[in-house]
Amino acid sequence: MKSYVLLIALVGLVFSSCSKFKINPSSTITTEDKGITGFTKLKLRDNINAYVTFSSENEGVIIEANENIHDRIVVTMVSGELEIELKHNTSFRKGAVINAYITVPYLKAVDAHDASSVIFENTLETATFEAKVTDASHFEGELRLDDAILNISDASHVDFSGVCNTTEINISDASSFVGYGFEVEHLDIFLKDASSAKLTVNQTLKVTAKDASSLKYKGNPTIDHMDITDASSVTKM
Repeated sequence: MKSYVLLIALVGLVFSSCSKFKINPSSTITTEDKGITGFTKLKLRDNINAYVTFSSENEGVIIEANENIHDRIVVTMVSGELEIELKHNTSFRKGAVINAYITVPYLKAVDAHDASSVIFENTLETATFEAKVTDASHFEGELRLDDAILNISDASHVDFSGVCNTTEINISDASSFVGYGFEVEHLDIFLKDASSAKLTVNQTLKVTAKDASSLKYKGNPTIDHMDITDASSVTKM
């Protein structure tokens, strides 16, 4: 009998741990200043929106959310990376608002997951930059860089303007990069799974495209490498 009761308790514990904590968001929107500074990387999860302003004078993180869900939002800094996500197994009914207003001198990396969004409110100027945008996330901004590595996957979208000397882009899973206003001197790009890219290339271009993917580019670069298969296309505009 004791064994049977213990089994029932364990089953209940498993189902409890797997069920999501679902909240009905309040209509009151409030802000909290997290008092976090000193980070150079940003990681978002769980459908959170980040609005980033670059400033050498101010730095901080303010979370705007429904009054009754602030305690479900986790904001931490680990090894110079600002991480914003929800507590485990949290979900919301309609009307949830979760916005992060971030002020920082510069960022050298962005990592966006789970339908999150990153918007640069002004221009990022830095030497090297790396971004990972996945799970139907969105990233847009103006950037002035020396070198960049961009990984875009799982139906995500990136919209850039600005300039970069050397750029490596990997796009997959029906994702897209839009940026005729993003001028790259040297581009190395890999596309697969019906993904697409549009940008400007000035000096050299290396491209591999598979699985009905497409690259459209402006400029007159030297083609250093081109491997186009599976009904993919590369078009000079």
